[in-house]
Amino acid sequence: EGDNPESEPLILSGDRSEYPLGLYLELLEDPGGELTIEDVTSPEYETRFTPCQEEVPNFGGTYSTYWVRLRLRNENPAAERWLLESSFASLHFVDLFSPLADGDGFAVKQTGAMRPLSSRDIDHPNIVFDLTIPSQSEQTYYLRIQTGDSMTLPFTLWTPDAFDTNSLRDQAIHWIFLGIMGSLLIYNLFLLFSLGDESYLYLVLLLAGMTLYDLSHSSYLEVYIAPNLYQLKQHTIVFSIGFIFMPLILFNESFLSVKTLFPKMHRVNVALLVIWVVLTLSTFFATYNDLVMVIPPAAVVTMVLNGLIVFMAWRRGFRTTRFLVLAWAVLI
Repeated sequence: EGDNPESEPLILSGDRSEYPLGLYLELLEDPGGELTIEDVTSPEYETRFTPCQEEVPNFGGTYSTYWVRLRLRNENPAAERWLLESSFASLHFVDLFSPLADGDGFAVKQTGAMRPLSSRDIDHPNIVFDLTIPSQSEQTYYLRIQTGDSMTLPFTLWTPDAFDTNSLRDQAIHWIFLGIMGSLLIYNLFLLFSLGDESYLYLVLLLAGMTLYDLSHSSYLEVYIAPNLYQLKQHTIVFSIGFIFMPLILFNESFLSVKTLFPKMHRVNVALLVIWVVLTLSTFFATYNDLVMVIPPAAVVTMVLNGLIVFMAWRRGFRTTRFLVLAWAVLI
């Protein structure tokens, strides 16, 4: 600490339209979340920023706040407007500090997944800042990032045309995926009402949970469907995860007659169901940061044990489970 070399500024020049920024970022961990822009721009903290060594910095679940310093020098005479995008949509609170024209202080823009859509420069599921960098000038920007989700920082700098092209392609693919999920949901609802088999009820709940999780984690829910629900994001994510794994366990129990064939594994599944009910309801009284520390291990254990049940049933000669094995492999 105190001896870290400063990273070189990113040179914006030529015809290049996108710049992944990971290797150009300088990072400062703020465990207490108490530092201000005056603190981090003071001489005391000038050398405490660490140049990033990864294209996409990822610190996993953390209670720390992170400060990001980004130096940009625009030598492109044809482009003064740039878009700074974080492709990880679930960063809860992201503040951008831009230098004022007179060089005396910073202007701040506060946005993020847990702030209203009106706080964003662009109505987009990802967090996007609109920057003006005059040609033949150098600017230093600071980002303050606090989140209960994974501290993943995949930043890219785009020209507006390149951003539009990339965004249209990505969103087209995403909407196709959501359309497939919706079609599967409707199809299984039809089978549920036609056949009355409870297994299809669990499939419907599983598909609904997966769709809700994707909509919420990608911020499509808050941007395109229900903008006023942004404050419920942490609850919808936890609920959707619960409604992935609880129906998944119940489907295996029903489809494979686990209680009869594998009584020991049945008791394990009952314990897992209780754990998932508690985790799902905990969203009302536990912090999101705490839950994201517990949910991934619970998800891995649930997937592995229920995948083992499917494999055991297959080895016992249940021919139809070979399709279920394939489905499990795809899901994992």
